[in-house]
Amino acid sequence: MNAAETRIEKKITELVAVKDDIEALIKKYEKQEEKQLNELVAIYEKMKPKDASRIFNELDIEILLQIFDKMKASKSALILANMSAERAKEITSRIAERREMPKFN
Repeated sequence: MNAAETRIEKKITELVAVKDDIEALIKKYEKQEEKQLNELVAIYEKMKPKDASRIFNELDIEILLQIFDKMKASKSALILANMSAERAKEITSRIAERREMPKFN
């Protein structure tokens, strides 16, 4: 019985260590991803709105929304104004959906 408990405790300790390693790797990945996203935002904020809007008209919507979330409103507004009306409508709707407060009953 004691030997089984010792093996189980050892296994639990090993699993906790693996869990901690995984959590550390996830945090590292998230920081890297955040850094890359911030770099993208900086690039697009430095571009002329007309040039950025051409790219944004074709960019994957999920990536685009992440970039818009981090952009200064003054910059994103100029880009949005230069985008196709259909794409600007889609982005505006999606941003509004994301910021909608949950409804309580």
